[in-house]
Amino acid sequence: MPDARTACGGPPPSVRTVLAVVLDWNGLSLTRRCHAALREQAGPFRLSVVLVDNGSTAHSAEELAEACPGAEVIRAPKNLGFARGIAYGLARAKAARQPYDALWLLNNDCLPAPDALAQLLETLFADPKTGAVACPLSKPEDPALRGSDAPASMRLAPPLYIPRPGTPPDYLCGACLLISRRAWDTVGPLDPEFPFFFEDADWGMRARKAGFTLAIAPKARVVHLGSASIGRLGTRRMALYREGHVRFLRRHARHPLLAALSALLWRLAVDALHFRIPEIRGTLRGWKAGWAADASDNLP
Repeated sequence: MPDARTACGGPPPSVRTVLAVVLDWNGLSLTRRCHAALREQAGPFRLSVVLVDNGSTAHSAEELAEACPGAEVIRAPKNLGFARGIAYGLARAKAARQPYDALWLLNNDCLPAPDALAQLLETLFADPKTGAVACPLSKPEDPALRGSDAPASMRLAPPLYIPRPGTPPDYLCGACLLISRRAWDTVGPLDPEFPFFFEDADWGMRARKAGFTLAIAPKARVVHLGSASIGRLGTRRMALYREGHVRFLRRHARHPLLAALSALLWRLAVDALHFRIPEIRGTLRGWKAGWAADASDNLP
């Protein structure tokens, strides 16, 4: 990992320290490539990497550590989801007990260019009000590799708060998100009660309420090897999406029941027109789970 030091052995005042946390779930090949890209990061910073093996069954933690030399590998007992996986890794990482200036949340299907972190850091610390920064994700140029473009930021227009690309951001994409230590300590962690979706949206809204701004680093280049489409999520992933949306509305919308019901009926109508029976089942399951859950404002 990049390690800029003074002759005394410590980082000079201008050097930022960054802790990157990457979750792995049965994705050894992707995580290996992501970690290799992290090892190529160059700039005036010190970077340490924590890999959270989120209950993988396709490989062992030892295989992950061998594939990603220099990273601290932490094995979770089961798939904890994104927010809980991040919290689990931070709670058990040796690096988490050391001072760091920024926390880098990075999906294992992201490949940052060698100067990506330097670009993100420059934007993050250009303004003391900035609490977090993200960048657009681009699909790989190699046609043999699957991938997709993804926006850096999203808007959440009331009353339905359905995510739409746009600026200024209401929240930033959690797939590649650099957060200042001050913002993380002030706002708190990602809420682990969000099962999979909308944890980044919730954190972004909380950060803005706490007085932080969200920024985009347009020159930071990150290739996204993943691919997702809400229209093809299937039963389980659609259930997780709907549950996350309902939780978000219960916490942030002025009239959560009206907003959640309107979004539910719209989604059911779209899927019914396309005969997406698994998605309909997932939407109804997620709706029920979202209203059964505790969505209080008191974070753990």
